[in-house]
Amino acid sequence: MSLRKLFLVIVMMGLVVLGYFSYFVYNVMLVSNTAFSSSQAYLYIRTNSKYEQVREDLIPMLKNIETFDILARQKKYIYNVKAGRYVIEKGMTNNDIINTIRSKNTPITISFNNQHSIEQLASRVSSQIEADSLS
Repeated sequence: MSLRKLFLVIVMMGLVVLGYFSYFVYNVMLVSNTAFSSSQAYLYIRTNSKYEQVREDLIPMLKNIETFDILARQKKYIYNVKAGRYVIEKGMTNNDIINTIRSKNTPITISFNNQHSIEQLASRVSSQIEADSLS
């Protein structure tokens, strides 16, 4: 076997490995990964939540949680979980979802009409936000 043939075999093997790696990255980052039928879903992350809790909340929303885990580790989201309410839209990729839950917190609308006492008001507000009625 000549040196030229050996070089061509090595180059071909490199291209196959590069092709597989590119396909893997494409599947992890750029393929839609939502599994719900509505146009959007809401993800609520409580204060002091860990990545494992966020992951459990995402399992019913995602087609493939393993690819999400790979990208979350790569983007270091597992160490930077932030509390809030986030909108996950149908057709989002893992990259879009991580970028959303990292920085696009959605405000919560609170309604408290027709409350006759401060206790009723506190109870009504506490049922809509993360605070308890005493605080």
